[in-house]
Amino acid sequence: MNYRNAQPWLRVVKAVVLSLAASLSSGVAGIVSAAPVSYSFATEAGPFGGSPGPVDLFSGSAFASGTFTYDAQVSPTGTAGNGATRYSGSLHALSGTADGNSFSDVSGYTLVGNDVLTSGQYVDFLQLTFEPPLNTPGGTYNLTGFDIGGFSLVNVRMFWIEGQNGITDFLDDQTLPPVLPSFPGRLAFDFIDSSGAPAQSVFFNGLSVSPVPEPSTYSMLLAGLGMLGFVGWSRKSTTGLA
Repeated sequence: MNYRNAQPWLRVVKAVVLSLAASLSSGVAGIVSAAPVSYSFATEAGPFGGSPGPVDLFSGSAFASGTFTYDAQVSPTGTAGNGATRYSGSLHALSGTADGNSFSDVSGYTLVGNDVLTSGQYVDFLQLTFEPPLNTPGGTYNLTGFDIGGFSLVNVRMFWIEGQNGITDFLDDQTLPPVLPSFPGRLAFDFIDSSGAPAQSVFFNGLSVSPVPEPSTYSMLLAGLGMLGFVGWSRKSTTGLA
């Protein structure tokens, strides 16, 4: 066999593999272009909130983590009191833990506000909310939460607010973002007690969310690495051969 004649074929294989590698290097963009997309999330350790309250029942080293599904293809379904646009059905399959306690929810909604009034200021506002406010007429409550002390979990929220923790202007309009922010946000657990008092929240800073690659993406990566290895082996085996 004339190995030199095989070199053009190897160059074609290499070009295909390099193209595949380039596509995989921007895998996150490719992953999130389809809907829905699975995300993982995690926070920093160190809960905070009003004391006395449910925050006192968490350990100082507690943090929250888990997964959920985000669908950026849904249409607007209403407007919140602060003017943010609501996208019902944009969240699904929440599952997580916090300080050894598990929680889950079937679905939720996203609020998107570009320069909306929040806490007395006009800011950009993005919030993932898994339950409607308490006592909402016709509201569907499907959170599977946990009790801690005399407090019961009634909602899970993840949000990014301009001016909070160094977040700058990040929205141009109130369209549902195709991807969730890459910069840290904040997570809140809302609790009520048996007395029916207003909800109290426990917060976690450093919320990060990341798209989870589908199994097919890993298969493509393994195939690409295998082809690159084959090209490298072929180069070595043909060195010096006529």
